[in-house]
Amino acid sequence: GLKQIEPVGPNGEIIIDNVEGNGVVRIYDMLGRPVSQYDVTESARISTSAFAGGLYIIQMVDGNGVKVQKVVID
Repeated sequence: GLKQIEPVGPNGEIIIDNVEGNGVVRIYDMLGRPVSQYDVTESARISTSAFAGGLYIIQMVDGNGVKVQKVVID
């Protein structure tokens, strides 16, 4: 399943690896409002350049279930 969601790197990307099958990544703000959604397979690099600074919730759903992680975008 989703083994890891890396913190936002210096190049402004969220890196998602080890997606089992077809997955969906949803990004929410801290009020639970959906900000963005991406269909992913195997791995993904999501640019954070369009996001305002703050705390976000990253939800990944794939063949093995759901993983949720908070990330800070500067």
